Amino acid sequence: MMGVVEFVSYQPVKRGHFPGVGFSLGIVLVAIVAILSGTDPLMAAAVAGKCGTCHTMHNSQNNAALVHAGTGAKWTAGSLTGGSSTDPQSYLLTTDCVGCHSNSAADTIITVSGARIPIVFNSVVPTNPLAGGNFYWVATAGGNDTTKGHNVRGISAADSNLAGPPGPPGAGCEPCHTTLTAAPVKPGGFAFVMNGGCEACHVARHHAPGSGSVVVGKDDGWFRFLGSTMEMAATNSNKTNAGVTGIEDPDWEQTSAANKHNVYKGTVNVYMSGGMGSGLADSAVGQVCVGCHQTFHRYMTDAGQYLITGSWIRHPADVVMPDADDFRGTPPTSTPAYNPIAPVAKQAIVAGDQNTPTVALGSDVVMCLSCHRPHGSPYPDMLRWDYRNDCKAWEGDGLHPNCGCLVCHTAKDDIL
Repeated sequence: MMGVVEFVSYQPVKRGHFPGVGFSLGIVLVAIVAILSGTDPLMAAAVAGKCGTCHTMHNSQNNAALVHAGTGAKWTAGSLTGGSSTDPQSYLLTTDCVGCHSNSAADTIITVSGARIPIVFNSVVPTNPLAGGNFYWVATAGGNDTTKGHNVRGISAADSNLAGPPGPPGAGCEPCHTTLTAAPVKPGGFAFVMNGGCEACHVARHHAPGSGSVVVGKDDGWFRFLGSTMEMAATNSNKTNAGVTGIEDPDWEQTSAANKHNVYKGTVNVYMSGGMGSGLADSAVGQVCVGCHQTFHRYMTDAGQYLITGSWIRHPADVVMPDADDFRGTPPTSTPAYNPIAPVAKQAIVAGDQNTPTVALGSDVVMCLSCHRPHGSPYPDMLRWDYRNDCKAWEGDGLHPNCGCLVCHTAKDDIL
């Protein structure tokens, strides 16, 4: 689902459970090679360590089943617990996407057998949610408020307010473009199966080889594993030719600052006019959102006409932040500070862009994630801040008066 499992191996992973047997020699060899070559050991390869952390040979150890998947599966004190599914698991995994990235405690990054695992669903209020937010608030454990996150199979029930996604792309194409809570189905007229759920957005490649480059692309499994899920389903391959590029913060923005954050790829191109399968042509993160929320992106009128100036009926996305006094900060500056509470995207990303501390007005792009956290947040509509009550934003384990609107609209700060 989310996050490369960060340890290294000298050979392809074997699918089995071998208690107590690790690959420490392989880790040492790869680390030595990485150091001699001048690369980061954690970037030299993606996965190694104990195979049994993620895989099981016979689903049996000490007379107990190892697979914990389905609703309720999660990590508890370093072991998988819960889950009632007896379905076969892909690649002999011990759990599914939801189980691997869920935690019974408040930590949002856990370490199991040397692997750091990003947590996006906590059973209790999460401490320092990651960049994408957390499903705690939308799930039953968080009060079952369907306005505060995406409704995903294995985490929460279907939305109680909406029959389909707001800003829909059109009828059909279940489950991905209708509800993420549906069981896997064959889209009408197609031979392949769409899994929906987490896999409606993510094409996980935990064994992607990694790279010495900080810009995550195809060979690295795409940024946050956001690849073409339709291509994956049609070809039965998780190495998709279309996906999102970007630079990943080392702790997935568990901590963030102006000089420590993700770098997102954006675009200003109109990208829903080329037919099915063209939606990730620019490798921009907002293009994933548009798969379900088409009318919330650049087309600003009901007639489908693109207008960059004049009157709008919704906030623009995938447009350049103007180089104007209203956005230059106080006092005005041509390079306002980057604020991860309201991130912006770059139209082109190169090595060296990581942790850029300023915003490039006239070039950087407002995107969906500038205002929303895709998994969930404490606020309605998955917003990054409390739009209704003093515009407070979530920062660590407390609330602070840091209105996301004013991060971009700096000249309005004094007025409010």
